Amino acid sequence: MCIANRYRIVCCCDVQVNHRFPDRVVIYRDGVGDGQLKVSAEYEVPQFESCFQHISPDYHPKLTVVVCHKRINTRIFSALVSC
Repeated sequence: MCIANRYRIVCCCDVQVNHRFPDRVVIYRDGVGDGQLKVSAEYEVPQFESCFQHISPDYHPKLTVVVCHKRINTRIFSALVSC
């Protein structure tokens, strides 16, 4: 299922509860690596913006995209304790 169809389902549920489309949309992307940042900005954001036009031509909510960078810097040290 594409993003447009998923977002349309979410908006329909929101309309049933609030009787209007959301004014703000927040997208949370977790685990984005260095090589995916450009793809996320150039491909995913315009794809979400096109979803809004599929719902209604005059629907223009504020879009916020939060990207959490993928960092794996876990270091585990063992401590030697002498009694």
